[in-house]
Amino acid sequence: MATQRVCPSCRQRTEEPRCPACGVPTVDERALRGEDPIGRVVGGRYRIEALLGRGGMGAVYRARNLDLDSPVALKLMRRESVEDLESIERFYCEARAASRLPRAWSRCRPARTPWGVGTGTR
Repeated sequence: MATQRVCPSCRQRTEEPRCPACGVPTVDERALRGEDPIGRVVGGRYRIEALLGRGGMGAVYRARNLDLDSPVALKLMRRESVEDLESIERFYCEARAASRLPRAWSRCRPARTPWGVGTGTR
């Protein structure tokens, strides 16, 4: 059974990553219900394995990059923070700073996820 998704704009339900009616990226309904993302694959690339910690903007998870079979830290913003432009700007600033760290932490890519905005840091 495919994952049920919903368009945040027109509320149409679909299995597609973009709404067929208005083209807006859809959201996984499990995320809207507040389900735990552990065990889920984010962005088709990162499988979330465990919670590492929570902060004011969101949570950091231990995840696995499925393409490289390597561990990563994945930060996901809280849904409430995704609606706040200042929080999103701060999040991208943090991602840019993390991408400048030495090789062990050098991969940082902000991306929209069903749970909000996330970064995968290797």
